Amino acid sequence: MAFFSYLAIDASGQKRKGQIEKDSMADATDFLKRIGLFPLNIRKKRLLDLELSELEWLNNSAALTDLASSCRAMSFILGAGVELSGAFAILTGQAPGAITGGQAIRQKDRRFQKRLAEIYERLLKGQSLSACYASVPFFPPLLSHMCRVGERSGRLPEVMETLADYYEHELKNRQSLQGAMIYPAIVSVMMIGVIILTLLFVIPSYAQIFEAEDLALPWPTQIMMSLSQFLTAYPAPSVMAAFASAAGPIAFFKSGKGKMAIEFLKARLPGLKGFCRQTMNLRFCRCLSIMLGAGETLPAAVETAGQVLGGSYFTPIFQSIRVSLEEGRPFWATLTQFDCFDPMLTNMARIGEETGQLAETLQKCAAYFQNKSDHNTALLNRLIEPGVILVLGVVLGFITLSVILPTFTLTSAM
Repeated sequence: MAFFSYLAIDASGQKRKGQIEKDSMADATDFLKRIGLFPLNIRKKRLLDLELSELEWLNNSAALTDLASSCRAMSFILGAGVELSGAFAILTGQAPGAITGGQAIRQKDRRFQKRLAEIYERLLKGQSLSACYASVPFFPPLLSHMCRVGERSGRLPEVMETLADYYEHELKNRQSLQGAMIYPAIVSVMMIGVIILTLLFVIPSYAQIFEAEDLALPWPTQIMMSLSQFLTAYPAPSVMAAFASAAGPIAFFKSGKGKMAIEFLKARLPGLKGFCRQTMNLRFCRCLSIMLGAGETLPAAVETAGQVLGGSYFTPIFQSIRVSLEEGRPFWATLTQFDCFDPMLTNMARIGEETGQLAETLQKCAAYFQNKSDHNTALLNRLIEPGVILVLGVVLGFITLSVILPTFTLTSAM
């Protein structure tokens, strides 16, 4: 598919401009006419005209910020009595008389706007909202499943509001973790800069003095001098090697085998194991509670939770839970078979099943795990700073030794 920018006139005579993604110029023209726009100019965008957010291979999933804001807006619009297609027309800025070039939600990611326009086009063809979301892999599976429940129960506005709360909580947790990594990232960049400056300017000046005196250099100095000579003699290969060392691991961890390796480390490493399993319990409780609260059956809710959490490590666990539920086993008894679920969750699930209030009980469990997650994130923030300082001290100490040790040798020789 290609990106097309257009300038058109709506039914009220106002000019409208925007971007759409279609297979051809003819498909773009037909789509604009179907939504009540008369195209004046349509132009295919070149690769250099595209923004980074429009390139699919950089990221093929919707951002939590856009999901939360769009679900919140949909709950408001549908709650006001607007029909579904009209709600999406307002959301995408394609309603008659809408502000030129405006959308109800100003998403930073233009790909999200294009996917909303694609959903709107499918709605005009008569598809259900859940089928529209399911047919666009850009959106998470929870969205389509919850919309199906909302369509079946007639509570789509309430479901959209619940989804908005869920994605806002997910965004808050992610931002907390990202905030904890800002300080070490800044210090790491500064440390790398110091190392590069030392290798390019400091070590070469010392190397000339050491070579003139013909001194036996200690091994830290020999390592630094070798690195300095390589950087100055082969600058282009050095940059390529640095890029490959950064891009290689990123590409690997985004692949299937890389994701499996990450999941294995999360499930096995002592320090990381507890934190990751606690996060999984939090997301599991929150996802199940909103699915059950919307009227979904427990086996189907567990299957959806498995798709939302994803991962090759947890997927077989959720499949086993669903099979056990379909065989008639209690939910809490099934959870006790796996050590990845917190005992607090299994005990509360038992109480919820016995009282018939499983959704409310899981919601309280989610609040409990949220408090623990906030505490652990704050603890992580306090532990990162001394850890980064320790690593920085070791690296700078090695650089200092590589300069001071031969200086002492040179002074003794004089």
